[in-house]
Amino acid sequence: MEQPTAPRRDLEGVERHHLEGLPAVRVKRLLEVGCGAGRLTRTLADFARTVFGFDPDFERLSQAIHDRPRSQTGRTHFLLSMAEHLPFADRSFDSVIFSWSL
Repeated sequence: MEQPTAPRRDLEGVERHHLEGLPAVRVKRLLEVGCGAGRLTRTLADFARTVFGFDPDFERLSQAIHDRPRSQTGRTHFLLSMAEHLPFADRSFDSVIFSWSL
């Protein structure tokens, strides 16, 4: 199966503009479902105190870790996992984002 191409970077700031208005991203703990290479995760980390992103694709997740800015170390966390096997207790997050994962 061919891998989908990653959406291009938000050069115009449109995505960021829309995220700024969402109370769901201005939280303490945010979970991103299917974070891929971490493009959106890096933006979400500007709003949430801590962001956890998970993805089942090792290569894309490795890219997310590699591309994480030093300033986000300790606030962004990446996990290789399927959604059915997450190691978090119920109610561990204030909000969950599901984007670009279908």
